[in-house]
Amino acid sequence: MERSTHSTGWTCLPPPPPEPAAPGRGVCAMSTSWRDKQQPSLINFIAAFLAANSYRLNFLSISPDFIFNNGELSVAFIFETNWDCQNEGAVFSRVNMLKRQLKHLYVVVAVPTKEQNESFNRSYHKYGMKLGFPTFVPVTDPEMGFEKIVKIAHALGVCKQQDIISRLKNEREQAVQCTDSFLRVLTSIPGIDNHDANALAQAIGSIEAIAKASKKFILENTDLSTDKAETIVRQKVIVNLSYGLNQLGGLTACGSLDLALVGADSGGICNQQFACKELQSQEFLTPDAPPMTALLRKTALS
Repeated sequence: MERSTHSTGWTCLPPPPPEPAAPGRGVCAMSTSWRDKQQPSLINFIAAFLAANSYRLNFLSISPDFIFNNGELSVAFIFETNWDCQNEGAVFSRVNMLKRQLKHLYVVVAVPTKEQNESFNRSYHKYGMKLGFPTFVPVTDPEMGFEKIVKIAHALGVCKQQDIISRLKNEREQAVQCTDSFLRVLTSIPGIDNHDANALAQAIGSIEAIAKASKKFILENTDLSTDKAETIVRQKVIVNLSYGLNQLGGLTACGSLDLALVGADSGGICNQQFACKELQSQEFLTPDAPPMTALLRKTALS
């Protein structure tokens, strides 16, 4: 706050207008039966933490311990604030019941000691829990556990609002398709199987890098035999139609093309269709490769 001195003494400038309140993130419903079993200090911490994060707290008679509603998504939580090995059967029975009723369910368990953590791990396997169904979140104390709950609920709400999960699924599908195409390209080389293709991908990387790799480099970085390394060095992968466009007077490719593997020693061709955009951006030709005009007429699909 700025101050100015005059003959009349200290004067203060008018305070700035208050900032508008942040819009609420959503509503947190707490089970009344769960609340009644907890220490008042923990309930006070939860209320303060929710208020600081713009959540409204309601007390309701509900089956899970908490339900967070972020507008378009509801997330339920079971919150065990102190793991009790004598009560493990009741806990996992409740988990099995609620996971069949609720689509988004998380289980947060406070295991402050090493013994409690080991007991929880044994019980998890004893009762046949499947990883991620539902997701269990072990923590060291109840306060940390509730912070995790709020972060999970908020993150899932943001993902739902921005449709991030659908975008991630689409990206994953595209990555799988591209990987499948990558493997089909490499396994089209005579003598190269899926294991060899995966070894090349992990050790060397892209089709371009593999095509440029020397025999020595392949042998040093993969478990491929000398014969297979020699085969890869002899084979050059042609996966771009830019050369064909020039040769064939403007031939246009639509969507997919055939892979042509050209053996520099014999001129042999092994075609394999693929549609991976990443692979369509590279071109590798050896100086002694056979004339390409006829070959590209085979590889380009109009």
